[in-house]
Amino acid sequence: MESPALPGSDGPAALLARAFMDEPLFTYLWPDAGQRRRRVPGFFDLMVSTGREHGLCETSPGREGAAIWRRPGEWQLGWGTVALNLHRFLPLFGTAVGRALRIIRLVEHRHPTKPHWYLAYLGVAPEFRGRGVARSLLRSRLDLCDLEGLPAYLETQKADNLGLYRSVGFELVGEERVPGGPPCYFMWREPRSGPEVA
Repeated sequence: MESPALPGSDGPAALLARAFMDEPLFTYLWPDAGQRRRRVPGFFDLMVSTGREHGLCETSPGREGAAIWRRPGEWQLGWGTVALNLHRFLPLFGTAVGRALRIIRLVEHRHPTKPHWYLAYLGVAPEFRGRGVARSLLRSRLDLCDLEGLPAYLETQKADNLGLYRSVGFELVGEERVPGGPPCYFMWREPRSGPEVA
């Protein structure tokens, strides 16, 4: 599904930055809107580049949305990747490093150990929401999960997203929040057999 960036179109990092700019996780990390506008694009540059090392980054055909999936056994970036990118991580988070570490500890504590595909980020540009783009991106990977017999896992900070994820087979397996932060919903999907995800 991934294709080269078209002239004048958003690459996946810029697209995800627009999709997540005012989402709860990022307003928690960088409450100041100006700082958030400066930091979130760099964050997704880093997530897309490391995502490609440890999985894949898929975009919808018209570049309306993008998803970063990490392969089984590679959901954590690992110390090698962190060390190689430390010069990018530290300036990126700045004063938000404490809040980022609280979220990371929560996510790592709750993350399942059974092999699975991990949906790290799924975002749709604001002007294309409600048109089935997110569902199409989900089906692309989940159909392959079903063929491979592998489960999938994700976290989301928005209760509004739960219905979409449930509709493609995810189940809510937990909910928690760090003090002062957004709720974090943990969702798991067992592979399906038979017809593809509706």
